[in-house]
Amino acid sequence: MSVLRADGSFQALLSIARQWKYVLTSSSLAALLAFVSIAGWRAPRWLWIPVLFIGFLIAYIEAWKQQRLRWREEQKRCETLQVEANERCNALLSEADEIYADIVLAWLKEHFHATGFVSPEHLVKDLNLSQEKIERGFAVLEKLQLLTRLPVGWKFTASDAIRAIPKFKTAAPQ
Repeated sequence: MSVLRADGSFQALLSIARQWKYVLTSSSLAALLAFVSIAGWRAPRWLWIPVLFIGFLIAYIEAWKQQRLRWREEQKRCETLQVEANERCNALLSEADEIYADIVLAWLKEHFHATGFVSPEHLVKDLNLSQEKIERGFAVLEKLQLLTRLPVGWKFTASDAIRAIPKFKTAAPQ
């Protein structure tokens, strides 16, 4: 725990001051020993100075423990937010993939009335979408068993596509 933060505040000293019960206890004991020494009984200096030092040391340790707990809570909160952000991002990507699949399926239904073979390059030219987006749509359609990957391209059967209803009302761009 550093005494000075980057913005110049004395955050560590304030954290220690918040542990007033330890500082007050040790200060009270040291003051009592000093008062007894003034009253007549000589308390050796090696007795009341360590008492004061130990009180500040305990306050420092307690402040450090609380700071550490706050840091761990903040870290857990950040991890939770990261997981939520990843889940939202994956949901958006999945939704985008389904939109690409709907666009590809609409194009396939328009161009093939029976069985046909198609490569992503054909759709890239006709739909003005990137190769990656077309392939993401193909992957969704393959999972739905509407397309079959072959060494020469993708096989599309119109009879299989009849059972597929696009989630979103999309049409191939003209």
